[in-house]
Amino acid sequence: MKAVNMIVLSALIATAAAQDLTHDGIPTGTWTEASILPANTIPDGNLTKYKSEWIPLKSEITGQIPKINRTEAAIGLTEDRKFLLVAMRCFEESMDKLAEKSQFSDREEIFQDDHIEIHLNTPSKNWFLVAVNSAGAIWDESRDLAIIKRDSLPVLWNPGTAAHVSKFADRWEIEVVIPCKDFGRLGPSEKHPWGINLSRTRQVSGKAESFALLPQAGAYPDFLPAKWMRLWKKPWDADGNLINSYGFIVVPQRENQKSYTVRRAKGKVAIDNGWDSPDWKHIEAVALTAALLRPGGQRTHSPDTQVKLQYDDNFLYGLFLVKDRYVRAVARQNQEQVCLDSCVEFYVRPRGSLRYFNFEFNCGGKMLLYEIEDILTQKFEPIPEEELASIKRFHTLPEIVDPEIESPVTWRLGFQIPLEFFARRANLAGSPTGQEWTGNFYKCADHTSHPHWLAWKSVQDFHCPDEFGILIFE
Repeated sequence: MKAVNMIVLSALIATAAAQDLTHDGIPTGTWTEASILPANTIPDGNLTKYKSEWIPLKSEITGQIPKINRTEAAIGLTEDRKFLLVAMRCFEESMDKLAEKSQFSDREEIFQDDHIEIHLNTPSKNWFLVAVNSAGAIWDESRDLAIIKRDSLPVLWNPGTAAHVSKFADRWEIEVVIPCKDFGRLGPSEKHPWGINLSRTRQVSGKAESFALLPQAGAYPDFLPAKWMRLWKKPWDADGNLINSYGFIVVPQRENQKSYTVRRAKGKVAIDNGWDSPDWKHIEAVALTAALLRPGGQRTHSPDTQVKLQYDDNFLYGLFLVKDRYVRAVARQNQEQVCLDSCVEFYVRPRGSLRYFNFEFNCGGKMLLYEIEDILTQKFEPIPEEELASIKRFHTLPEIVDPEIESPVTWRLGFQIPLEFFARRANLAGSPTGQEWTGNFYKCADHTSHPHWLAWKSVQDFHCPDEFGILIFE
């Protein structure tokens, strides 16, 4: 594990903050296209999967492609954008003299061995480095301020990088797979390219000899990220389906604007009463039938999901009914990623507000809630726990559902939001009676055995407020 102490951590945070390292510049180097790989691709040493051209590395000293001991690289991205893969062929005239003393990952000695490095910058996250030596030992780190603050010592960034090394008489080959979960939502595309540079270091008689895709005039390859190559991927999956900027398959829009009338409650409302109880029987339900599809995924489970809304002078009430299977809930705290569990969601933008709110509830009642202006540019803020506590919830399943319930199960999730919440955060004055808000309802289960994404109003992505349906308050 990386030996990083509190003094080093403080220095990293101070350096990142002082240099504003979340903005290292838009890359301006030559373009390189990533091969589109199936979602289940693993690093197995078979480099024929890379269909884009192999790019030669140049000497850091001369800027020329060497005639011997050359290096060539290819880059791929899985169709679901979950993994970045980098393959390199490192030709070597002295295979019996490879320096590979470090056999363990996260040891700085890796940089004294024959090794390759992958340097990456994305539009919304800053500077990642993965280094792997010819023995397959891995070093990975990030200078992104949010990640430095997030991760616990002594490991600052270990996303789950894996590598496969093969050795031949005249070369060693390496294939590295890096999870993209920390790279942000933007790119790689023509509009939002990722900056990338790849390098190789040979250890020859105790001296280092370096090569890179874009030599940095003798500087270490992580310098001048604005001059790195611009990585992009065609906007479709391995089957040729068009992919939108949010990572979902584009499907024809079969509907115009949708609207839902939020009825005024006729009396006292209890969110723990039954779906057809007197409190709820007269309230119209809407079904979540619009499916969002991820590349490489198969629609094998679409749970019957319905929701009702009503309001009075003090609260907005909601009740979800889900006829489900493969149900899971492992989030233990509010503001964890409950969307990874079996989850229902209510997104709403009050009239006149520039921001919207994503009320997300897993089947065990845990909640995530942000006030959001723009999810892609990370203009959002979490709602503090004291405000979450004012939002009452009801759930028919236990707080923790683990292991997953594979058999059919019906569950309900009710919520009660104080209108005062919207008065404080969205300048709601008085009752919403007669007003039109916009919103949407969702069902998801990202990390269950049968992930799915459903919506009431068809949208490109959950976070597309301009595509929400209309909520008409009676």
